[in-house]
Amino acid sequence: MPGEIIRELIDKELAGNEVTPAEAAQRIVAKLNARHPGCLEQWFTDQAVHLMTREIGDLMRAGRGKAMSRAGTARFEAALEAGEDSPIGLYATWHAVNEENVRRRLADMTGADHGFVADTYRASAEADLMREAFHRTLAKKVGKRRTADVMTEEECERLLDSITRKAAGRTA
Repeated sequence: MPGEIIRELIDKELAGNEVTPAEAAQRIVAKLNARHPGCLEQWFTDQAVHLMTREIGDLMRAGRGKAMSRAGTARFEAALEAGEDSPIGLYATWHAVNEENVRRRLADMTGADHGFVADTYRASAEADLMREAFHRTLAKKVGKRRTADVMTEEECERLLDSITRKAAGRTA
């Protein structure tokens, strides 16, 4: 199966290597084309819906990011007061508005939609704060050494669990 072949090449490429995703992908594609002709094309066909979904989501997020970076608060408020429907593109940005991942343009969102988006950002911020605390603690413990030279994976997991429990206790 193409997926199994590709997964095996990915695992081998990433095993113990310091590599960027782009470098790994280039090497894997070259190996697939040389050793398994047709495998990559079949894998793309098998993954077409998933890949297209991810590409569409990436484009929607990129549009939101561009609009947000261009949208000065004062300009946006002035345009709204003037009754402009899409003055700087912010209204055209897309957001997931429920658990089913339905997306709506900001202009079409309801109060409940905005509440869901706000909750998503809160959850993401809380998770980011826990990851920050975890990595800052590791930075102090590890110093100039490598993490694996200082502690085991199990010890890292216990550290993360302890930070997660502390954060959960604060929010309860």
